[in-house]
Amino acid sequence: MLLYVRGRWHRPLPNEPLIPPGWKGVFRLVAGSTPNDEHCSMILLYKHADFESFAVNEVVEAASKLNVSKAVKLAVQTLLSAPDVVLELDNLPSQVVAASALSQHEVVRAHVKGGSVELSALDRLSPLEILRAVYARPREGFFELRSMISGETWEALRAAANLQGLTPKDAMAILRGDREKLMEVVNLLKTRALRENAQKKGFS
Repeated sequence: MLLYVRGRWHRPLPNEPLIPPGWKGVFRLVAGSTPNDEHCSMILLYKHADFESFAVNEVVEAASKLNVSKAVKLAVQTLLSAPDVVLELDNLPSQVVAASALSQHEVVRAHVKGGSVELSALDRLSPLEILRAVYARPREGFFELRSMISGETWEALRAAANLQGLTPKDAMAILRGDREKLMEVVNLLKTRALRENAQKKGFS
């Protein structure tokens, strides 16, 4: 369904390193600077709604009467009122992995200022472009990415929080456009997500 991705700069927790050992080069590539006294979290907010959420009387009636504009308006209202599922990735390696998964999908860049939003065209961004959008700090408002994704993609993004073993060298390769390394990480995420789903359903 609908995914919002944004960054949140904050002071680190006590004894929390700004950047994991060996990852300063990656941070510099993403943020365009050296670490100071702030840390950027990657916030993923997922609006989840299944088919039954839309199969309500008003939407069905509007669709049956071919009232497309009303049906779309009601469907959007249903989607926006769906429960929020939030994932906060506070670790740079996890952010790189999540950006790798997101790079497989088209997204819209949104600049939110007060009550208005400036939207870009739908585009497929590289992991580096995604992270630079997340880390951007405009003078007014904030930047976010928006995408329509499947439940399977959301599970892969959740798996990014627990994927171990990504090295700074791997991350730099991904951010510099190494397609083979990128797909290796994306496939690892898919495998991890499938395994975690199977465990939840008791098939392990």
